[in-house]
Amino acid sequence: EEPELGNLSVSETGWDGFQLTWTAADGAYENFVIQVQQSDNPEETWNITVPGGQHSVNVTGLKANTPYNVTLYGVIRGYRTKPLYVETTTGAHPEVGELTVSDITPESFNLSWTTTNGDFDAFTIEIIDSNRLLEPMEFNISGNSRTAHISGLSPSTDFIVYLYGISHGFRTQAKSAAATTVEEPLLSKLTVSNATSDSMLLMWEAQDNAFDHFILEVRNSDSPLDSLVQIVPGASRHYVVTNLKAATNYTVQLHGVVDGQGGQTLTALATTEAEPQLGTLTLTNVTPDSFNLSWTTRDGPFAKFVIHVRDSFAAHEPQELTVSGGARSAHISGLLDYTGYDINIKGTTDAGVHTEPLTAFVMTEAMPPLENLTVSDINPYGFTVSWMASENAFDSFLVVVVDSGKLLDPQEFLLTGAQRQLKLKGLITGIGYEVMLYGFAKGHQTKPLSTVAVTEAEPEVDNLLVSDATPDGFRLSWTADDGVFDSFVLKIRDIKRKSDPLELIVPGHERTHDITGLKEGTEYEIELYGVSSGRRSQPINSVATTGGLSGY
Repeated sequence: EEPELGNLSVSETGWDGFQLTWTAADGAYENFVIQVQQSDNPEETWNITVPGGQHSVNVTGLKANTPYNVTLYGVIRGYRTKPLYVETTTGAHPEVGELTVSDITPESFNLSWTTTNGDFDAFTIEIIDSNRLLEPMEFNISGNSRTAHISGLSPSTDFIVYLYGISHGFRTQAKSAAATTVEEPLLSKLTVSNATSDSMLLMWEAQDNAFDHFILEVRNSDSPLDSLVQIVPGASRHYVVTNLKAATNYTVQLHGVVDGQGGQTLTALATTEAEPQLGTLTLTNVTPDSFNLSWTTRDGPFAKFVIHVRDSFAAHEPQELTVSGGARSAHISGLLDYTGYDINIKGTTDAGVHTEPLTAFVMTEAMPPLENLTVSDINPYGFTVSWMASENAFDSFLVVVVDSGKLLDPQEFLLTGAQRQLKLKGLITGIGYEVMLYGFAKGHQTKPLSTVAVTEAEPEVDNLLVSDATPDGFRLSWTADDGVFDSFVLKIRDIKRKSDPLELIVPGHERTHDITGLKEGTEYEIELYGVSSGRRSQPINSVATTGGLSGY
């Protein structure tokens, strides 16, 4: 018994082919042989072999509108099964139906057409002028299209249009139509553009040398007596009308004049833009040194906004900020605390028209009070600065110390908000310093407090004297300001360097000291300097001899 083979059917019939499908037992057949024979011409026969696992095939390359007999065999080990039969007829060729020309102008027209019997891959359009004076034009367009716009033609010219449809390589019979472009007008295409609140641009087309001049009339559509008349040279093709009213409807007429007589007239309607206006101005998020500014607009568009910010007493340079025409807010910073500011904002359109300004007044918030910056404990190498502020009012303080001559780099000290004084050390003796104090609270900075201090001159030791020489020593005495030195250092060495030097530290309140344990009849070098806060004074020197005196 032969394996299952049946249900031979035809589907998707087109004008040049169809699809065959059948059923068969899986894996039973080595291949299938399909014979396609033209019913009225048996000599036109095709054989197609497909693998045994395939149960469908597309048959193409047939003649349109033709009956066919189809036979299918299954092959098992070289043996052909009983055949299956089916009859079918291919469809008719696709055709282009009616071709229509419409919307004819001096340089263009529109084409439209209908189709029958199937899909098209593409359409070819040929445009030939009847006198064969111009280069033929050819266009290939999508098979889904049923219309085309043909432009770039010559005015007042007869054209023949040919249209072909292409489907699966087959080209239909051409459809043709005749069209004549209309004569080009002497004056045409009056357009209005670039309308602003007080102006507009008029443009038109005209044949060269056709007119002596043009008369341009622009009338207020709602008030005909409100009009202007302008004579424009015949070579002109555009004109800018100015001094119009904002948000107003206008009727524009352009008359071409030849030999003093009015000829063709064109008309257009136009509306000027509304006067650009700003709406409301709002201030928010006022802090000691900044605020936010926002505004609305009633009409536009705007090219930019210019913002002026000036303190009410004009004591400082004003700020000017320019933002884009799309912006509706700005952040103003770098201001002084507890200060009144006048704000002014103007809008500018692309045409350079300025709006009336919006104005406002704002008082920046006050910073916590920072007071009484004082200097104390001045010494040659430093001093103490102190100040007053409310408890927990500040997050931090900044102390800046700079020499009055601005010769050295400033010193900066960042302190906690709880600190109220700073002891400065390591300064240069005998020069002036400027001290500036800033307070910081919630990210804002106070105005600086400042004061000036002068470090004391470097303390000196004077008048080193040697007296009361004995065989093994002598007495030393000197002068110095009270309370300046923490201690004195004495260095004693024999001039011939025969013994180790002697170094003595003497309390800062003493002004004499007895030296003993020296060698008799020996000359000694003496050096004395004071020590204050770890710093040495300039040394003074003397020479002494045990058993005698030689001092200076």
